[in-house]
Amino acid sequence: MTIQISATVALKLLSLSDAPALLKVVNDSRQRLHRYLNWVEQVTDLASTEQYIKQRISSNLYNACWYGIYINDQLLGVFGIKYANTQTNIAEIGYWLGDGAAGQGIVSLIITTIRPQLHAQFGTQTLEFKILEENMASIRIAQKAGAQFIESRPYETVTSFSKQRLLIYHAPI
Repeated sequence: MTIQISATVALKLLSLSDAPALLKVVNDSRQRLHRYLNWVEQVTDLASTEQYIKQRISSNLYNACWYGIYINDQLLGVFGIKYANTQTNIAEIGYWLGDGAAGQGIVSLIITTIRPQLHAQFGTQTLEFKILEENMASIRIAQKAGAQFIESRPYETVTSFSKQRLLIYHAPI
């Protein structure tokens, strides 16, 4: 399944065949990604990249769905609907982009495109963002999407750089 976001950006269902390209993006962007994503330390070779993918595509959470972010037919990141709960009408999203694609408004474009689909398919009323407090780029993305800060929680899994709090933001659909 492919969701065309723009003439150059597409979401394609994440699959094990994406592992080699995904590993390259992680390796090329490891220094930046490592600051905010605890799984980066474990993704070091093809087998661990396949495990990363399996954990996401085999998620048992409500309506979870994970996509590769393709820009000009090159895999440059991941976008996930971590869950879309039809009882609470909340969908949590997660995303990351490699260094070659970060800071270009791509995630904001994806969020704008995916919002009506989440509402139509799952009755989603609220997008939830969980962001480490030092990840200013993701905070700006959430705010650009109209998200408001809801709460701050301790974050048990810590990156090697620092302990950070987890910030919860909600945006209306």
